[in-house]
Amino acid sequence: MSYFGRLGSAASYLSAWLGRAAGCMLGIPCEGMSKQAIRAAAAGSGQCWHWDVYVAANDLWWQFGRFAEAVKGLDPPVEAFEPMMLDHPRLRVYALKGKRTTLLWCRDKENTWETELRDGRPPSEVRGATLDLAPVADGASAQATAYDPWENRSVALRLNQTSVELPAFRRSLVLRVATPR
Repeated sequence: MSYFGRLGSAASYLSAWLGRAAGCMLGIPCEGMSKQAIRAAAAGSGQCWHWDVYVAANDLWWQFGRFAEAVKGLDPPVEAFEPMMLDHPRLRVYALKGKRTTLLWCRDKENTWETELRDGRPPSEVRGATLDLAPVADGASAQATAYDPWENRSVALRLNQTSVELPAFRRSLVLRVATPR
């Protein structure tokens, strides 16, 4: 079976890839890639994940669908996203703050490709983490959802003024904070 046969709609996954690449180029490293690694990959062949020998060999095509799910329904030009980072003791929180929607990619600082692949240490569960959303949301009217791309599961969150308790997760979690029109 061809790669695109497994993917379903090639256009959907191309859109997901372009969105991921655009987010990375805006300074929002996805899955722990540094800005320098992203720029180096952009200057080269653009195959920083080695499609044929890594993505296909490890059957990782599903991850592109998970990214597409995380950004589903967003219109980046309308949102005019601006990149920023939020400080947190346990998480690296990369944010794209838009006019009505903010995406926050929460990445466990204790889990990297090195700890998991090189050191063989499985990801630990992040439990009971609270995130201060004051820099990105008006707590009185904002609505938040969490999407776990590793479990392909979304859950509505309840804001407590400008903070939110995150559901338990491993590796990373995507928050979407929306302000009603």
